[in-house]
Amino acid sequence: MFVTKPLDRERRSSYHLRAHAVNMNGERVESPIDLYIYVIDMNDNRPEFKNQVYNGSVDEGSKPGKHRKEGREG
Repeated sequence: MFVTKPLDRERRSSYHLRAHAVNMNGERVESPIDLYIYVIDMNDNRPEFKNQVYNGSVDEGSKPGKHRKEGREG
């Protein structure tokens, strides 16, 4: 199974298909099966910032995940 163009979760989050096997003559040889395809969301939107430069400071030796002390738009 292949897609012919990129899938976009914002437009459609899932697909339900019904498939069946056929022989060389095009005759069905198996019962149909249901296929459910769930599109995983990917952050494909660029971040948007109000300003081009932001300044801030972090204390030396700060633990990972600690919030910055101060910041100002630059």
